[in-house]
Amino acid sequence: MTAVLDTPQRILDVAERLVQTRGFNGFSYADIAEALDVTKASLHYHFRGKADLGKTLIERYERNFLTALAAIDGQAKDARDKLRRYAAIYGSVLAGGSDERDMISVPSVSDDDREPPQFVSRASLVRIIKPRVEEILEMVRDRLAASPFASEPRARAILTGGGSQLTGLPELAARILNRPVRIGRPLGMSGLPESAKGPAFAVASGLLVYPQTAHLEHFEPRRTRHLMTGTGYLARVGRWLRESF
Repeated sequence: MTAVLDTPQRILDVAERLVQTRGFNGFSYADIAEALDVTKASLHYHFRGKADLGKTLIERYERNFLTALAAIDGQAKDARDKLRRYAAIYGSVLAGGSDERDMISVPSVSDDDREPPQFVSRASLVRIIKPRVEEILEMVRDRLAASPFASEPRARAILTGGGSQLTGLPELAARILNRPVRIGRPLGMSGLPESAKGPAFAVASGLLVYPQTAHLEHFEPRRTRHLMTGTGYLARVGRWLRESF
């Protein structure tokens, strides 16, 4: 799904907003990590230092700007239309957003390789995707209201899967579901490659571990608490559950 951004793209999006609002020297990796709910180590994995991040940010900005100019040249009807579109690029920067000028190339579906690709702004995709996401969240809200979990309105909802990485989704889900929301990740599992530590693999990782811990759900509560605070194998499993979910 094009709008589901990978981690480097999300890092660059947040960094760009911070540069526009604070200046390059006005933010740190800690600010980006807090905004994305990731560790600073994850940021350093993708960008070794702030200088590397800044260099990549400038390269992306230049690439997007040239793509936007090419789209104007190919789609503008006349000189007045070109001027209006040029102004819109800079207007979106002054407004603090990059969606309108961040153009995405859509390949042609015809068999003619000579047909040029079409360009669409990320904002156009957002206007299509957001209503669908809101509809899904409203359906989830209604299902939760009809379930036994309705008696615990402040229970936390956990979002998983690649779609949970949509920018702004946790805040939107918290508003619609009226409960705290966080992004689930497969924490506490050693040996996973960096690419498998994101929300897209949270459910798959949990299903691999669940058969080893499912029997804990049937223990008497006091006994379970004792097992989860001891030093044996089951205690270690219990600690993993508390730390990971």
